Amino acid sequence: WLEVMADVKSFGVAGTVSYVITELAFWAVAFPLAYSWYRVAEGSWLDLSNAADKAKLLGAGTVFINGVRLLVPLRLAAALALAPTVEKGLKGLGVDLKKSEDGESESSDAPAPGSKNFEGEWADSAEVDNEKTFSFTQLAKNLAGFQKNRDPEGPPLGGPSGLEDLSSRLPDCPKTRWDSDGVDIDAVQKQYQEEDIPDILTINAKESITGDEEEWLRSNREDLKKKLLKHGAILIKGMETSKSGAGFRRVYEALDLDVCLDPIHTSGLRKFAIEQDGIYEEVNKPGLRQHYIGLHNESTTNRTAAFGAFVCFLPATEGGGDFFVADGKKILRDIDPKVLKELYDKKIRISVSNLDFFKPIIQDRGLFGDYDKEVLVPRAKEDLAKAIGDTVAPKFDMDLEMVWGADGANEGYRLQAIELPETPINRHPVTKEPVWFCNMHNHSRFLRDNRPCTVPEVGMTETFFGDLSAIPENVLEEVDRASRKNIVPTPMQAGDVLLVDNYRMLHGRDIFQGDRLHAVSWFTWPEEANIKEAVSNTSEGNSLNKMINKYVSSLK
Repeated sequence: WLEVMADVKSFGVAGTVSYVITELAFWAVAFPLAYSWYRVAEGSWLDLSNAADKAKLLGAGTVFINGVRLLVPLRLAAALALAPTVEKGLKGLGVDLKKSEDGESESSDAPAPGSKNFEGEWADSAEVDNEKTFSFTQLAKNLAGFQKNRDPEGPPLGGPSGLEDLSSRLPDCPKTRWDSDGVDIDAVQKQYQEEDIPDILTINAKESITGDEEEWLRSNREDLKKKLLKHGAILIKGMETSKSGAGFRRVYEALDLDVCLDPIHTSGLRKFAIEQDGIYEEVNKPGLRQHYIGLHNESTTNRTAAFGAFVCFLPATEGGGDFFVADGKKILRDIDPKVLKELYDKKIRISVSNLDFFKPIIQDRGLFGDYDKEVLVPRAKEDLAKAIGDTVAPKFDMDLEMVWGADGANEGYRLQAIELPETPINRHPVTKEPVWFCNMHNHSRFLRDNRPCTVPEVGMTETFFGDLSAIPENVLEEVDRASRKNIVPTPMQAGDVLLVDNYRMLHGRDIFQGDRLHAVSWFTWPEEANIKEAVSNTSEGNSLNKMINKYVSSLK
């Protein structure tokens, strides 16, 4: 931790004061909390005159000490994050702030390469570029929010549109509309095999649009919406208006689409490209360049966007990164009926996160023989799962259950956040046609392990049957086969816009090299355009989005 402490010390007096404040606050909370937890866990207050209580205290103390060590990154992150505020306060009081022992003050015009300015950003340096692989040191910096300087309004994205600021006005992503009971799989597959299911529609703006692009979109928006339901996706190529973020907003407003939050806003996978215009950056992060994103609807068990609009501002500068889609009707048509019926009958559960870092705290150390294994460890697991399930999991607005060791990894000490059971087939809310509506092609660990994947373990996903039993590899391979068979690449250049019916069409992205800047906006149903009730749609939800994004963005 010497490197992290050096970062804190680099703030001089402000760093020292912020560290002292953080540690005082931590211990002021930690001791009463630990004492209270003992009361809840044991049903009585600690009695040091009792020999049994002394023995229990030794076991609980081991858990406590390991927990304190585990939280060191968070404590240092808090000190780093607090330092700029403390610095401003001290400066306001007239305190002479020194940066180093040689008497340099903090009044230099610009930070030296590799040092921090007092807005909490990293100055550009080669060392910063190298600090993008995972370490607890970097985790502390990321949680504190220290990153390289970046111009969010530079080309090709541009600045906000100047239209109504949507920063605090975006409605919730709508609740998922489930209608999955009583699907006759044999009849539906037969119907789709006989039907000429239309491909995605491509419109060349240079050939089809005469005059003002926005006016053409307004005049044709009802026809375009009908065609979107028919084809599942419309690729509009060669537009000029949507080559900037401001222009892209004018495009979706010309189509009279009701913009909303991302379904997984608090997950932090996508940050806002231009928050004032409701535009999210697509998955362009350096750490995920070599990650293949499998087919999925933008949905969770709880929330699903009605429609989406993807836009290209800058294609991958060194190749790859093509967007692709697949029709849920065609995938449903082509999956082996035996496999499809098994998945439909047993349902699917998706694990969205692996929490492995509790093992050093609660593992069985054999200090008290069978008491550790039979009492302390199970109770610690139960308490942790309940605490996280009651406090942290609801922030993600995904109806998660915290389950220990569902995949059998980490000797049973892996805590997994798992969505509730859902069927892989759903009826389209408008057309009422059954479609393949399932994200297992993207989330299956078996499929991910057999293609490029750079997601850190904490973000690795897995799929199970509804009873949390393992899905056989032959079933996963059949889903992969039917999915890949129907993939349609949609390479995009600057200004191209892809409209998707999010219930009908699944989407994904290939690996890429260099820089890439694609963005997306999500849209709700007109009748739900004013609903703003979700936990994710709060300042707390926005803070969670930004914090996780800062960590993921730092990975290289």
